[in-house]
Amino acid sequence: MIGGWNGYSWLPKGGRETSPVSWSKKSVRLIGVLADGWFCIAIIDATNSETLKNFLDTIRADIGKAAMIMDNASYHKSEETDKYLNDSDGMFECIFLPAYTPQLNPIEVLWRDLKRALAGSYESIDDLKKAITDIVNSGELQPPKLFGYMLPDGIPPSKPVPCTIQDLTTPESKTEAAA
Repeated sequence: MIGGWNGYSWLPKGGRETSPVSWSKKSVRLIGVLADGWFCIAIIDATNSETLKNFLDTIRADIGKAAMIMDNASYHKSEETDKYLNDSDGMFECIFLPAYTPQLNPIEVLWRDLKRALAGSYESIDDLKKAITDIVNSGELQPPKLFGYMLPDGIPPSKPVPCTIQDLTTPESKTEAAA
């Protein structure tokens, strides 16, 4: 079982309950972009420069010129990502957060809400992916409003897009997840 832990349970006073648990180290990786009032999430195979570039390629026509708030993940600061962003004709402006300050990144609110909505156990990776897709498509997640002062020159996306989710995993990883 693929499980989540929300940290709470109810037990009779003085009692200690146990339950059988099956653990799996399999996981689902997500990447996302959040703008004022909309967001896009993609299910990905790996968190690396190539995946980031592929994701930005899939959304760049929809968002136009945008400022991106990024943490200090190695793939955000890699030479490959830096070259891609420099070759993007000014489409993306990067704002790097100070180290260890996820609370400054507005998308962290979205990730927190998604994790809370997913609290529970799933029999398979496919079940978990379906739950993520269902939550995103339901409109249950509401992106926080961003403040113009956080973006240089108040750069908004030129064309808003609706909440979307994409599966950018490769056919090979989909086969592995089913196994």
